[in-house]
Amino acid sequence: MQPNGVCLSQNNPQAHGRSGQVGRFFTMLLTKVVDWQERAEQRHHLAGMDERMRKDIGISYADALREADKPFWRA
Repeated sequence: MQPNGVCLSQNNPQAHGRSGQVGRFFTMLLTKVVDWQERAEQRHHLAGMDERMRKDIGISYADALREADKPFWRA
């Protein structure tokens, strides 16, 4: 126990709760950044597709451009 009465041992659920929340926050943030990066790469690839490739996946040129023009954070 610390002089101020705060226990820093592993049995302190309050200390674990805060570190767990911070860990979950950074995990969520990293997951979001990875999702954004993947989305940006997919949209870049979509913008570079030729007519045959777009036809294979069933989307028009206008649909491809509309999707590729979205910012990375918008689903």
